[in-house]
Amino acid sequence: MQVTNSTFTSSITSGASPYIADEFNIPVGSLLRTLPISVFLVGYIIGPIAMGPLSEYYGRRWMIVGGFIWFMIWGIGSAVAPTLESFLIMRFLCGLGASVPLTIVGAIYADIWDDPQLRGRFIAIFCAATSVGPVVTPAISGFVSASRLGWRFSIWVAIMLAGVTAIPICFYAPETFGPVLLLQKAKRLRKETGDDFIVAPMELDNRKVRTILANSFATPFKMCFTEAIVGLSSLYLGLVYGTFYLSFQSYPIIFMGKYGFSTGLSGLTFISMGVGSVFSYPAVLAWDSYLRRYTRLHPNKPFSPEFRRLPIACLGGTTFFLSLFWLGWSGNSGKVHWMVPVASGIPFGFGYVLVFIAVLNYITDAYGVYSAGGLAANSMVRSIFGALLPLAAGRMYAALGVGTATSVLGAAAVVLTGVPFLFLKFGDRIRAGSKFCQKLLELKAHQAARDERQNREEKEEAAAAASAAASAAQSTSGLSRTSTIADLDLEKEGGRVRGE
Repeated sequence: MQVTNSTFTSSITSGASPYIADEFNIPVGSLLRTLPISVFLVGYIIGPIAMGPLSEYYGRRWMIVGGFIWFMIWGIGSAVAPTLESFLIMRFLCGLGASVPLTIVGAIYADIWDDPQLRGRFIAIFCAATSVGPVVTPAISGFVSASRLGWRFSIWVAIMLAGVTAIPICFYAPETFGPVLLLQKAKRLRKETGDDFIVAPMELDNRKVRTILANSFATPFKMCFTEAIVGLSSLYLGLVYGTFYLSFQSYPIIFMGKYGFSTGLSGLTFISMGVGSVFSYPAVLAWDSYLRRYTRLHPNKPFSPEFRRLPIACLGGTTFFLSLFWLGWSGNSGKVHWMVPVASGIPFGFGYVLVFIAVLNYITDAYGVYSAGGLAANSMVRSIFGALLPLAAGRMYAALGVGTATSVLGAAAVVLTGVPFLFLKFGDRIRAGSKFCQKLLELKAHQAARDERQNREEKEEAAAAASAAASAAQSTSGLSRTSTIADLDLEKEGGRVRGE
């Protein structure tokens, strides 16, 4: 729910851009026209730096709830901002709060589900949610802004939809991070028993604010520059994500400039991306079904994270870059029927969601409980692309034309589509040299040893209890037998006396 709130609000100003420009006297062609979306995404850049690692200290729940409250406050502020400067500041602060679910939802799934197939399906739903909001808001804001309600009401629509989810998020969102749950349990047991020697592992760590902040800011940067998986996947998703948000500038250039659509009708062209994203989920289910069948036939051959996740990224990356060439050259002249460039959104949305599902799942599988830092780095890098690429759209399309400008993006996508192929070939070696992946293996070995020890102790306790029960039963049987023999002797003695 909160992911949908976040992405819905990120692009709610896309169809309202001409009306915002009119109210704040922004000239045609000015970069300021693209800033309402870009500054929101700047919040996505800064937020993950702290929010992901901090969720591993204070827990996922408080980050989610706190981020939602922050998001709501500044979202309302952006709807009533009287000047362009205050409007842009409110949008940036709103984006900070909106970045929280995008940063830690993957880590929450890793907390809850150990089964990679089940976790993968839920991350697929998460990725679909990230694409639903942006593809419906251009039409909403375009039609609402053109009506008597005005462009500000389109932001109120986003706030009202978010308000519907306030109660389940604030009151029913559970804590999922294991170490924090142990910390809460230790505090409860100390209070109940009065035993101050009951401590959680987290309490043995250095939890000073300075250390926490230092680690929070350092971890995403460290993983981005020292972990090849995080760095290359962030670069790839950055291009995909940036191209997606650039489309909020390029689609109006094509469909309003070449075909004469209104802002509302231009917004409707994004629905084809939504159709493509819907088709991506059956593709994920089909791949999961194949993996399950293979596992049943070959139970002793476990899948590597690369083979489990990345083949669908290879498929999605291919359809993604093909869609860019399709859009660019079918919409270049405005003489081809408008349905042809609109239809390019179907493979675009299909590939976009598949790439996100595969890569985010891969990071989560590769880093496990340490994935929050990697996902934060990924969110930070892709948001940089999402904030900056739209700023270049106007000048790039004016200088190169629709066909060439879109083909430049397609060529870059062709190059970076090689990233999942690279990981399929060398991913196991890369993970073998990763400090975080090795720490995860050590943690899993420690947990396995602890579970084995606990199971052994439980079996020993059960055996001791069974032995004690058997001894008690034998003792009771002996007492009963002694009593019976004594009663018989008394009866015999009484009969002998009566006979005399």
